[in-house]
Formats: sequence, structure tokens, C-alpha cells
Amino acid sequence: MALRVDEKIRRLAALPRPEGNFLSLTSLARLFEISVPSARVVAKRYERKAVLRRVGPELWANLLGDPSREQLAGLLHPPGYLSCEFALLRSGAITQIPRELIVVTTGRPRRVSTPWGPLRYQHVAPERFFGFDVQRLETGAQTWVAEPEKALVDWVYLGGRAGEGPALDEVDFRRLDRKKLRRYAAAFPPQVARLLKGAATPSPSGPSSARAPRPRARRRRTRSSSAAAGSAPPPRTPRRPGSPSR
Repeated sequence: MALRVDEKIRRLAALPRPEGNFLSLTSLARLFEISVPSARVVAKRYERKAVLRRVGPELWANLLGDPSREQLAGLLHPPGYLSCEFALLRSGAITQIPRELIVVTTGRPRRVSTPWGPLRYQHVAPERFFGFDVQRLETGAQTWVAEPEKALVDWVYLGGRAGEGPALDEVDFRRLDRKKLRRYAAAFPPQVARLLKGAATPSPSGPSSARAPRPRARRRRTRSSSAAAGSAPPPRTPRRPGSPSR
């Protein structure tokens, strides 16, 4: 006996999170107890009702759940891991929220529009596909995310390849393991390590390479000869100011 529409909706809403945020046609067919061709028809009908949303080949987002592009990034075109600004932001090394999420993959490069913002898949050679682990997102979903050191190396390498130099002056290198950074950069062209070495050079003023201006010494005023009757006393030699604090 076919399920009623309200029962199908109830089953979609009752799916556990985050596993039920995205569903294949096979999963939908199993959930609704129908064939895969029938599930495709039902999915298109529910998309018009804003219950489901097609996000890829044979893949649907459950809008009654809590789907996100971060979770989708690892499901859409595997293998791939979230990197660059997203991973650096999670580690606290940068504060700028990226508009586009970068997914590093060994597959072909592509851009994907999603209801939650764009995804950009960037290709690297298999020998450079490392430096990531499984991390839990704010929604509870788990996906592959780059370590912050690898995210920075990816950012420099991929940005340079596209002619888009990353804003390294915004990176707080105190949040990064410099030994790991050098080790990861060694797997990439030499200019990547050179850029990172220049940007990571510590300065007394903190993350920024700019030095604070030296304070000016204030001179003491001497009394004018007309200010006092008789001969004026000789002017006092001002003291030499101490060294400015760094």
C-alpha cells in the first residue's frame, strides 16, 4: 500500500541528523517504500513544494533537516577536503569569512552553485593530496578538513597558480606550527616556501611586519632673556630620552 503524502513528509522530518540531511534516490526509494524511478518522480514533486532540493546527480538535500554546503562539499564529488580560508578561519589564523569554499580534490576542477553559496573544486596532484583529517562541523556532520598549515600551503599554491595572491598579511602565524608548515611546503614548488618564509618572519610588533614609530623626545623650554630681570641663567641641557619600548 502506497504511503500517504503526510506520512512521507513525516518520515523525512524524522530522519536523524546529520545523516538525513542529504539523500540519494536509492535512500529515498527505501524510505518511501517505492521503486527508484518512482522516487525520482516524488523527489521532483517535493522539490516544487520546497521539501527537497536537487544538489547533484542522484543527490537531494532534505530541507526539513539541516543541510549545509560544508557537509555537501564532501559528498558531491569525492574525494575532496575543505581547505584554504575555510580551514584557516576554523583554526583562528584568519578572521575573514570566505564567500566561496575551496575543496581540494584529485578530480577535475569545477565550480558548483548551491543554495548556501558556491563551492570551488581545485585539482592537485595525488602526491599533494594530504594534510587533512575528519572534523566535526557545527551542524554535527563530519567531513574532511585541511590542517591549518596545509590549508595555508594550499592557499598560496592554488592562489599563485590562478594569479590570485592570498592576503598573507592577514594570517596570524602564531596559530600555526612552523615546522609542519615548512614540511608541507616542501612538497610544492620552491616559490611557495619562499613566500611563506617571507610572510612568517616574526617582528617585535606581533603578526604585522610594520614597526611602530619611535616616539619623539620632547624638548624642555628655556626661559627667554626678556623673561627675567638682569642676566638670564644659562639654558639647561635637556635629558636624553630613554629607548622606546618595542
